Parts: sequence; structure tokens; C-alpha cells
Amino acid sequence: MTTDDPLSRALQLHELSFEHESAGNPDAAEAACREALALFEEMEGPVHPDVANLLHSLGALLERQGRYPEAEALAARAVSIMDQVAGLVEGPEAGLILIRSLSLLGTTLRRQGRYR
Repeated sequence: MTTDDPLSRALQLHELSFEHESAGNPDAAEAACREALALFEEMEGPVHPDVANLLHSLGALLERQGRYPEAEALAARAVSIMDQVAGLVEGPEAGLILIRSLSLLGTTLRRQGRYR
């Protein structure tokens, strides 16, 4: 990754995370996603739709690994962010992030026997 632009780097890392997971390398996928999340938090602050989107992506990755408590915490944080900023976002993206994050939250709770 050679770009100096933090946004471009974060987007590349997010995409790289998907590529690593598809290639069967969940550790590298997690590392890339966490780095992208950190860049978005640094650029946009902790309460932003892009941060919620990355939280969802990381949580979904962890859920697929059976790391339910960690995934639950990330999904809950994403839901909280979207509850705060959804009205500020135009278009369907905010609703989609919220729905996906709520779904992930329900899945992690169910997998832990805490939600039917």
C-alpha cells in the first residue's frame, strides 16, 4: 500500500480485508480491517457512518470466526453510531448499515444463547 491519502488507504485496506478473508487468511483480514477502522476513526471521529460500516465489517468477520462476544460489541457500537447519525445521512446507505448491524447484533446474541 503506497498511497499517502488516508481515505484511499482506508478504502484499500477495507477491500484488502475482504480479499484476505476470501483467500482463507482471517488473521490478515482482521488486521487490514482494524487498520482501516483506525484510519476512519482518525479522519472522521468515533461517531460517523463510515466508522459504523467498518465496525460492521469487522464484527461480521469475527462472527464468522465464532468470536461472538467481540462481534456483539462491535455490532452494538455500530448500531449506536447509526442511531445518532442516521438522520444526517442522505440516501439509503444509513438504513442499510443500521439494518446489517442490527442483524449482526441479533445473530451474535442468538449464537450466545441470549436471543431466540
